[in-house]
Amino acid sequence: MTEVRLAVTFEAAGDPSPADSILQTLHESGVQATFFLDGQWARAHSELVRRIAAEGHELANHGFNHPDWTTLSDEAIRADLEMTESLVRELTGREVKPWARPPYGAVNDRVLAVLEPAGYHAVYRDAVDGGHWPGETNADSIYQRSVQSAIPGGVIVFHTNRPETPRALPGILDDLSAAGFRLGTLTSLGHVPAPRLERHPDFAGLQVRTGYIRPRAAGRWQSLNLLEMGTAARRDTNQAEWAARTDGTDLFLLTGDGVDPAPWADAADDRYVLVLAGELRCNFCDASGRDLGYLLAREGDLFLCPTGTSYQLGPTPAAGRRWVALIWQGLRESE
Repeated sequence: MTEVRLAVTFEAAGDPSPADSILQTLHESGVQATFFLDGQWARAHSELVRRIAAEGHELANHGFNHPDWTTLSDEAIRADLEMTESLVRELTGREVKPWARPPYGAVNDRVLAVLEPAGYHAVYRDAVDGGHWPGETNADSIYQRSVQSAIPGGVIVFHTNRPETPRALPGILDDLSAAGFRLGTLTSLGHVPAPRLERHPDFAGLQVRTGYIRPRAAGRWQSLNLLEMGTAARRDTNQAEWAARTDGTDLFLLTGDGVDPAPWADAADDRYVLVLAGELRCNFCDASGRDLGYLLAREGDLFLCPTGTSYQLGPTPAAGRRWVALIWQGLRESE
């Protein structure tokens, strides 16, 4: 029987307090993980770095000064990597190659071209305890995001500085192991994952450039890249996913199938649809089922499904490809 492997990884930076509990949980669960070490953090917390290495975990590179590598010269990127390499080698006698996690997920073709000859594979996934997911971040949502991210050959990322992570981690490791996953390091996967979340082939030519959060104070910071979420290779189609709430209005992200339309929906109130990727056809009918026509929408188009109509979103016959849209309820103007 082929083992279903899943990589467990951590970004080691920031507040070191939760790290002790995280390491204890990994030890009790018998799981060896990959730790992406921030150079300045490693220098300030050398005893933790030595412990991570001594307990058999894989060491990897998160740069030294946590810069956006896409804004640096090739030489500056290499220097940032080498500073962490040298420090970790001095502390542990171990190497941090071949895995690198670009700070902020900032990676492009030039960065990849610098990393490869330097001996690195870039691997970035949004941390399940970070601010790039819908909803609040707490122990329950970290658990749910981890389960959602658990795919054969996949990668789950945590932070070592989030106080909620130690509370969620025991249940995550136990339940994923019970589900048949062999948890381990990136190297244990036996293949090189894509630098970022893999996109569905229908969106192969789409350029997705994600932003990032760099707060200077604690708070409810959040940033969602709806394109990356909606175009993911393993995303379910024709199932609206809650993305956010603003001023009492819920926003839903929907990835449409390339063949079958989504189910009919009733617009009890105005519904707005913003096409983020691809193109779609929206059919309309009234309460009696009478055909009211259709609308063709492409990337960037915003259209209204008026109150009292039923609507159905689906692919256009010409395109026959997946599409991504954001849907929300509009506020009716006062009469």
